[in-house]
Amino acid sequence: MVKRVIMIIISCLFSIELYAQGNLLYERNLKAYNSYLSTEFGISSNLPEDFIDLDQFFVPEKVRKNSRSRVGAFYGPIFQTRDNQCIIMYLAIPQYVSESDMEGIRMSAIANRALKGDSSLDEPEVKTPQYYNNVFPRAQVTAEVKAASGLYDYNGKPLQDSVRFNFNEHVTLITGRKVKEMFNADSIYIYDLPLQEPYKDKYTHRTGVVLAKDDRATMVFKFFFTPEGKKEEEKYIGMLSQHVWYNEDFNHN
Repeated sequence: MVKRVIMIIISCLFSIELYAQGNLLYERNLKAYNSYLSTEFGISSNLPEDFIDLDQFFVPEKVRKNSRSRVGAFYGPIFQTRDNQCIIMYLAIPQYVSESDMEGIRMSAIANRALKGDSSLDEPEVKTPQYYNNVFPRAQVTAEVKAASGLYDYNGKPLQDSVRFNFNEHVTLITGRKVKEMFNADSIYIYDLPLQEPYKDKYTHRTGVVLAKDDRATMVFKFFFTPEGKKEEEKYIGMLSQHVWYNEDFNHN
């Protein structure tokens, strides 16, 4: 049940992004985006020296481009490195579950149960916002890797013959001092997301990067590399160091 509720949360957040696109939580420019991150989520962001702002916001990006997989989100701002070897997408709205979101999550869980023919009046198993915020990064990464590999759709249903999924075989998880010094975060997830076709005809590799901190908003990035750029993946990811920063004294409440 908890896994299903987490997937409902992911779906709700995608709907929030759709709403935000039409209602503009912030103006479509980098200054407004940075102000939004700081005010709403306590995350400082500034443009790395070697990045060029492509001035694109709320760009839909699906993990796998087919009708059966719904894993995806809106991204922007989007940057290109000056050497043209890498494009970096920032998630349009960091992923965070607040106390005010919980009633909607509870109702969504009940509706999802009813759609499956369960008319039970029992309360769904819904945990605390902190719980969901802390398990969300791993759930998001898992959903993206499975979808990109063509194994499962957004709801965890097999798209083809199911195989055992080993998280550690697909994802590099870094914690400790290094992540603290780079982003003041607790952990960073790095994982390959195979492309079905090159992005913009030249970027043949895609890497997902997720930043997480205890009971704080999750930041998600997509890196697109040329073959040459992929060889220096660590350098390009490192360009974000201290340009995305979790402010320690921020409180969502």
